[in-house]
Amino acid sequence: MQALDTGVVASLARPGGNATGFSAFVTELAGKRVELMKEVVPDVTRVGFLNNMSNPVIPPQWEETQRAARSLAMQTELLDVRSEEDIPRAFDKAAHSRVDGLLVGIDAVTQQHRGLIVSLVSVSKPKLARRIQDLLHFSGRNFPLDSTCGIIHTYT
Repeated sequence: MQALDTGVVASLARPGGNATGFSAFVTELAGKRVELMKEVVPDVTRVGFLNNMSNPVIPPQWEETQRAARSLAMQTELLDVRSEEDIPRAFDKAAHSRVDGLLVGIDAVTQQHRGLIVSLVSVSKPKLARRIQDLLHFSGRNFPLDSTCGIIHTYT
């Protein structure tokens, strides 16, 4: 639906132009990620949303993240990253705000700098990197640690 909501296509039945393919930007999944985080780590109370708010599909995901978090009595913290320089500041803000769970969005900025994100996670919260590996192992998939954008990250 976001292609329609953001004006990328005129309609889903007849998108017009040369629009074909699929999108990983599904607003409804943002709330499901919050629910999954709460189920996997029930003691999470404050979740950070690390994403690029200048991407037009991200603000609706942020709204859905907030809605889902409120329904689970969780607080949210927006960690807007629009460039590489914003990423360390976002982690400082997360630490200052006592974020105990982190959702990393899928966007060109987070994908391009996923190594930096994982590195900062590993430095700021060493147990977090281990939890990511455990979560990936639990999923039955073998991902290298630096390709985990979009995976739920939880502080321990």
